[in-house]
Amino acid sequence: SFHARAMASQSDLVQMLTCGAGPALAAIFSNPLEVVKVRMQMHMKRGHASVYGTAAQIVQESGVHGLQAGLKMSMVRELLKCSVRIGLYKPILNRMHDQKLGKAPIWKSIVAGGTCGVLSALWANPLDLMKTRRQNDPLYSTQAMLQSVRSNGVIALWSGVKVSMCRSLVATATSVPIKYQLQDMTAEAGFKADTTSKLILQSLICSFPAATTAVLCMQPFDVIRTRLYNERDCAQTGAATTRTTPQEAARALLRQEGILAFWKGTSAHIMRFVPHSVLSFVFIDLLQRGVDYFSHKRDNAHATSRGTSTIDAKA
Repeated sequence: SFHARAMASQSDLVQMLTCGAGPALAAIFSNPLEVVKVRMQMHMKRGHASVYGTAAQIVQESGVHGLQAGLKMSMVRELLKCSVRIGLYKPILNRMHDQKLGKAPIWKSIVAGGTCGVLSALWANPLDLMKTRRQNDPLYSTQAMLQSVRSNGVIALWSGVKVSMCRSLVATATSVPIKYQLQDMTAEAGFKADTTSKLILQSLICSFPAATTAVLCMQPFDVIRTRLYNERDCAQTGAATTRTTPQEAARALLRQEGILAFWKGTSAHIMRFVPHSVLSFVFIDLLQRGVDYFSHKRDNAHATSRGTSTIDAKA
């Protein structure tokens, strides 16, 4: 019915909003390590810069606030990107698979997750681009981005979008299905997340392996994307990137810096992405539980009101 479709659409919208708001809140805590990760990936010498050494250098150059470079942009990016990347996962999966037939097979979960990843990367690439450049260079401004658009056209906002879509596809096709599959498994095993503390514990247990797997799978794409996003800096230092394709950037990276360069910043990425993912899903689950609580409270109030009106009419 029309009413049922309207309720489903409203539910999907709430799902998207909570799935965007949770990661936006998590970004407040994880952004410093995101800044460190970007700086490590822009380290142009063979070998790896350390997490603590890079963090100390940032503080020395820009002060403690330098660790929160690009925070506002990061929060906006998480809100808009994750509302699609995570928020559309269940709506898409529910349209691919009838829940009356039981739990969806893993391949459908992977396809739904990958689809969300590609769509979110395409949708949010301008914000990803701006965020990454600002985290690499705190002085990078919106005016600089506008100047780039005036010089190269609007298409400049989608620089590196191909590798970003590959990265997001791999990340979402692993992390989101694994998290929800593990959540279903814990529920089937008899674990009831009927209190806030149990809900947080379930989120922690299910999110940690999902996020770790995602980082290891997407790290090469992440390094190439960071280099492409910051190619203006790479051109000045002779780093391994190009202004053409991700494939050529990958070949240049391999030739100039070696195979291990594809995993530069992995330690910082794990230290950032895993807690960020865990916090994101904790905040998402808490927000959705809060929405459910107030929805049920509102429905009960309406039911009570209708019951009172019926009794008054009969009287």
